[in-house]
Order: sequence, then structure tokens, then C-alpha cells
Amino acid sequence: MGKKKAAAKNINGVPVILLEDLAMRFVLNVPAEELANPNRILFLIELAWWHYEDFSRKNDATLPKFSLSNFAELLYLTIPQLKRFAPKAKEIYGKFVMYKFSVPCAGAILLNPDMDKVILVKGMAKNSSWGFPKGKINDGEKMTTCAAREVEEEIGVNISSLIDENEFVFHTKKGVTKQETTLYIIPGVSEQTHFATYTREEISQICWHPIGNLDPNIKTSKRVKGVRYFGVHEFYYGLTQWIKSARKKNIKIQNSIDAPMNSPGQFIAKQYVESDDEDDDYGGGFTSIEALENRFMEQAAENVYGKYDERNMAAFRMESFSSLKNFSLDRQAIMNAI
Repeated sequence: MGKKKAAAKNINGVPVILLEDLAMRFVLNVPAEELANPNRILFLIELAWWHYEDFSRKNDATLPKFSLSNFAELLYLTIPQLKRFAPKAKEIYGKFVMYKFSVPCAGAILLNPDMDKVILVKGMAKNSSWGFPKGKINDGEKMTTCAAREVEEEIGVNISSLIDENEFVFHTKKGVTKQETTLYIIPGVSEQTHFATYTREEISQICWHPIGNLDPNIKTSKRVKGVRYFGVHEFYYGLTQWIKSARKKNIKIQNSIDAPMNSPGQFIAKQYVESDDEDDDYGGGFTSIEALENRFMEQAAENVYGKYDERNMAAFRMESFSSLKNFSLDRQAIMNAI
């Protein structure tokens, strides 16, 4: 009897009371029309998942780790109000991912005064890639506002007054999502600038990287051992052309944008140095991740329409985007309020 009672209180190693608490705090306490939309429900579940990973598991090391898709299925099966979504869990998640990969992104490229180094950020995982500070735009948000918000969240500095909306590099991602990314160029940033990430469990390092390392045509044998780049190579040509033009005009700028000294995680970014702790990888993550994403999208469309072809993929993309385009959540604001 004791074992049966204990089992009833836990699902996949997670106390039911914890799942109910997360659902009530992040998912169920919304208007009825929100609960009727499975895509918007998954946005709310993502907030609950972030809290579970950032706080619940930190306080209880016995709690298992879940992917977002598995965590969503766990809530669908546990919470009575969400059980109707369980049979189509994979389809719902496929549309959600399609939308997220379609939303335009904005960020910034911070250059040192000599314009030969850029600031990049790295994720928390051991084999995470390095990329520019950037993020997805909220509905109705200006591109420059998004760029400033994302940069401040990720590296702690306010670049609002330094953004020139005419000085940027732009790229449209290949593949089914055609995601657009705009990066505003901020020159003249001192290498002694203080940076501080405000994110939780997202960024482990902020470092200066030589621009030459971003060249997509650089020979594998000349890449820095252990460094993975993602979403940077496609901006190399536009950035180097901008730098050439700036040098011809003899542009010299000094910008002071230190993060507040009372910020958490305060440090001065250093130039990236090879580490024996990192995997022996030469930037190969970019192509493989993009290919994996495209394969996932094809499978998601097949789950919805029964087969994959370009027409179905286009319909799938438009349906996913139109159902979510007016919905946005500011993770940082919500986490700060918790």
C-alpha cells in the first residue's frame, strides 16, 4: 500500500504537487480563450519549464531533467485541464518550434576600438557554440528596441543610445523557416568594458573573439581548437565590408557602456583562449544544427499533413505563424517578478 501511495504522488520522478503548482502559477491562471489555444498554452508551459529548470531543480538535485517537449507532455498527462492536448502533443510542439524559428531576431555586433575583435556569448553546455548577443522580437516591438533589450539581458550593457538604425548587417536564414536576423554595429567598445549577464542558466561566458576567426572560408586546420560558432559566419562578409568603409572614412569612436557595478556575474571579457575542457570541434556545429532543424521541420509538417512537400511546408509555416503572431511573452520581466 505504501509503495502505491508513493507512486501516485510522483510522475516520472516529479511530485504531482510540484507539477500542479507550476501549472497553476504559469499556465492555468489565464483567460479562457488562452486555454483554448494549444500553441499559446505551450508558450506558458515554456515559462513553467524555465522555472522548473532554473529554480526547482536547483533546490532539489533529485528532480530529473526534461526537454521542453517532454515536460509539456508530462503536464498534458498530469493536469486535467490540459489532458485534451496530450493526443496531439508532437503536432503542437512541431508548430511551436516552427513559429520560434520563424520569428525575426535582432541584436548587436560590439566592436573594439581597433575593429578587429567582436563580443560573443557562449551557452551553458560544455560544447555550446559562440554567437552574437541577440534574440527574438516581440509582437509590435521595434527592431532597435529588441536589439537593445536582448543585448542588455545577455551582456548587461545598455546600447539604446548607441544604435544607429542605418548601421547594421542583415541575413535571411536558408531553409524552410527563412528567419531574418538584424545585427546593429556598435564600434569603439573598450576591451576593458564590464559585462554581466542577467539571464539564468543561459550564458556561461562573454569573450572577445578575433574577427578573422569568423571567416567561413578559413581552413579547418587554422581554426582555434575547441571553438564552435553558430549564426556568425553568415555576417562575416557584411561586417568586414562595413569595417573597410569605416576605416576609409577614418571613423574613430570610443563608447563607454559598462554594466552596473552591482550587477550579478560581473567580469571583464577576455579574448578567447583555447581550453582543454572543450570538445575537439572546429566549428562544425553550424551546418549540422541547421540540417537537424530542417529535418525536424519536415517531420513536423509530415505529422500535420500526412506527408512532406514544399506546398505542405509553406502551409504549415503560415498556419503556425498566423496563429501566434499576436502573442509574446517577456521571459526576463516575468522571472524578475517571481
